Amino acid sequence: MKKDQVVILEKRGAILISGNDAEYFLQNIITNDIKKVSNENSIFAALLTPQGKYLNDFFIVKNHKGYLLDCNENSTEELIKNLSKYKLRSDVKIEDLSSEFVIGVINYEKFVDLQKEVKSDLNTIYYRDTPIFSDPRNKNLGARIFSNLEKLYLTIKKLNLKIVDTSEYYSLAHSFGIPEKGHINLKDQLFGLEANFEHLKAIDFKKGCYVGQENTARIKLKNKLSKRLLPIKLVDGKLSEDEKIYNNEVEIGKVLINKIILNQSLDFFLHSKLYNKKSYDIKDFDLSFVRGLSLEDGAATLTEFTAEIISKKISSRNIYTCGGGRKNKYLIERIEDKIHKKIQSIEDINYDGDFIESQAFAFLAIRAKLNLPISFPETTGCKKPSTGGIIVNNF
Repeated sequence: MKKDQVVILEKRGAILISGNDAEYFLQNIITNDIKKVSNENSIFAALLTPQGKYLNDFFIVKNHKGYLLDCNENSTEELIKNLSKYKLRSDVKIEDLSSEFVIGVINYEKFVDLQKEVKSDLNTIYYRDTPIFSDPRNKNLGARIFSNLEKLYLTIKKLNLKIVDTSEYYSLAHSFGIPEKGHINLKDQLFGLEANFEHLKAIDFKKGCYVGQENTARIKLKNKLSKRLLPIKLVDGKLSEDEKIYNNEVEIGKVLINKIILNQSLDFFLHSKLYNKKSYDIKDFDLSFVRGLSLEDGAATLTEFTAEIISKKISSRNIYTCGGGRKNKYLIERIEDKIHKKIQSIEDINYDGDFIESQAFAFLAIRAKLNLPISFPETTGCKKPSTGGIIVNNF
């Protein structure tokens, strides 16, 4: 990522921990020392099982109301549930503020320039009242801007930054052994130390007790780390989840996360807020997971992704297809296989499948001309029946 670029991580969640007991509450359950967190410093931390195995990881930033957690969007609900287990009678409030915040990432050299501008060499600085902190895991991953969408775009405009695709950022994180995606595959499988949390500065061995601390300390003390999470660079061929890895016919590990596999992309989409939308836009889909695949593998993966999403949305007893997609026999077969139901073509009821869309737009145009609604809460999820569109009479 270049100095004049910024990445927007749209698949992030935000949780606010507030209340008189917020500091004490977090100190007793997370792996890092919450006392390190201030307006001048932010940290990376994790929540483990009582046995010391991975559950969730997150960044913690000080907020005037308490502590803000920057976490994976698809893990937000689960993290709130996990945190709530330890709340008991504490004066603590846990809120999902994911809809109010967004994360941007800038180049580390750019962050250093901002430090000089605000005359600070601290881990966390405030630029136009917006917190920006150097990634505590590895400075080569840049600095994170934790802000609402409006402030983020104002900051981007003020700094003359260009928004770029996330693929380079994710590839860089992967090269450092940091899985930015596919975390669900690690849950309850790796101890905190095996997930590299010591190297990522997520564990403080001097802070005292926390959930999973006993086993974590024992592994560290006895130096019994027999395995750990490492990145794999695929030169040729394919890898699948749970596939064993050999060196001279000796098994040395197995694949836990494949960053371009179908399951991971589905996991992100099905657990995101987008899944409950009634109408999708092309911009709703992050297709970066197929970058790097061959044309054949990319087409096959996207077809399977499409079939899986459609099959989960179908509820009608009679299903008819129209448009160009109906001619993709393999796609139709995959949907049928998933829903255990035969899909018919619109031609079976004497409609021309190639003109349904144009006829539908003509119908909507007439309704719009008559100032009648063309969009409804039941069809697109809009708040109330709405008209729309512009009819051009002379063209």
